[in-house]
Amino acid sequence: MKKVATLILNRNLPAVTDRLYDHLLKYDGESTDLFVIEAGSDANNLSKYTTWYAKSEEIIKNGLRYGRGMNFGLSALYRDGKFKDYDAFFLLTNDTELEDRSIIEPMLDILE
Repeated sequence: MKKVATLILNRNLPAVTDRLYDHLLKYDGESTDLFVIEAGSDANNLSKYTTWYAKSEEIIKNGLRYGRGMNFGLSALYRDGKFKDYDAFFLLTNDTELEDRSIIEPMLDILE
């Protein structure tokens, strides 16, 4: 089976982010590792699943949009020596809504 890293970008919506994380864990937990990128969230609005917290003064003021936020997360995986552990990356914003079923397994079936 291919190893997938799922990165979720959050900014000040911890309940939304946590709901998406829990959904992916329930339906795709065997297929992916989950990571949450905090893109300048206020300290009281962090997901309980936060993996990395981008919190420089500029980022807190302006946030990280999708491209910079995902680059931040992918760079963190690389810096942590985990980037090469994955065959694919599933990059989501926290407001992504998914059906109540596995989403990653069917995508991996297409790649095989």
